[in-house]
Amino acid sequence: MIHALLSAWDWLLSLTGANFEGGRVYGFWSGFAGSNIAMLGGIWLYLRHSNCIKQRCWRVGRHKTAAGHPVCKHHNPELRGRSGLSGDEIDAAHEAAKARK
Repeated sequence: MIHALLSAWDWLLSLTGANFEGGRVYGFWSGFAGSNIAMLGGIWLYLRHSNCIKQRCWRVGRHKTAAGHPVCKHHNPELRGRSGLSGDEIDAAHEAAKARK
């Protein structure tokens, strides 16, 4: 039982980089914490860049307004009150795009 706990503790220390790799603090910050902070920061920046331009709206801005601002379907003036495009509108847009090429 004690051996299993020590093995699990050693595994956790190795995973986090805190098993005396130049000191506990150095191993932790240069390994586990440093990489995770960078990854979480990158995810936060991506979501912040691609969210709706409306203040305090957390939704992803997948639509563009005429001015080029990214907005969600709830704040897009052209889609407000609609659940999305109908099948006929999608087919018409597809045919128009094929005709332009």
